[in-house]
Amino acid sequence: MKTGQLTEPARLKPTKRAALAQLVPAKPVQFEGGQSPDASELILRPLEESDRMAFIQLIAKSKNHLDPWFPLHHANETNEQLFERFLALTIRTNADGSACRRIGCLPDGQLVGGFNLINVVRGLEVCADANWWISPGHTGQGYATMGVSTMIRYALADLPAGLGLHKVNAWIIRGNDPSIRLAHRVGLIRAGEEHSYLQTGSRWEIHDLYTISVMDIDQ
Repeated sequence: MKTGQLTEPARLKPTKRAALAQLVPAKPVQFEGGQSPDASELILRPLEESDRMAFIQLIAKSKNHLDPWFPLHHANETNEQLFERFLALTIRTNADGSACRRIGCLPDGQLVGGFNLINVVRGLEVCADANWWISPGHTGQGYATMGVSTMIRYALADLPAGLGLHKVNAWIIRGNDPSIRLAHRVGLIRAGEEHSYLQTGSRWEIHDLYTISVMDIDQ
């Protein structure tokens, strides 16, 4: 995977730029590192052992905010155990290519949230599911839009600059209006009436499908 400033995929034709304008962050996003930290407003990189204390503190502040819509903890899981699980998932799925899990941080090293492409499939379909979360102290500042739009562009960019996927899906729980608005901003389109009951913490909730594909871009 290449490092450095993520550039716009060549497949994004100039004639389609107006429709896809929201996929280009208003502020620069550094993906994977490779430049001086002050080169970007948001940095997306894998979770590391050195993030342990900052991550645990962030989760402690975010749990009540996230639990209704996107609970991160398993049943009876401590913040420390959550970090261990996320770190192991990041290492394993980055190695086998089944996911691209990234933490978002600011140039000063402050963590703001998570941005993930999971369930990467390379078969009859070449796709992944996107999910994201932002700490309550960093909402409303554009970081979610920057992070999600960058991940989508990276997912749909040709190999080796991106993942070379054909489609990105996002399952969003009904009533999560901030995430629905974000989905629209970054080009995800409601997939008709398609929905599914998905486990949300200890509950099963209806989630609606939002999607964007290479065909949407190339039309």
